[in-house]
Amino acid sequence: MNNLRFRVPSPLAPLPQAGEGNQPSMRTSPLARLPERARP
Repeated sequence: MNNLRFRVPSPLAPLPQAGEGNQPSMRTSPLARLPERARP
């Protein structure tokens, strides 16, 4: 069940800079990682 919380960008998680490195970290899905990683 913990995975679900991390998978979804919950407001509980501290986001220093949305779109920096937290997004890919939170989304454990491989599909989400690919697009995020491709971004500069």
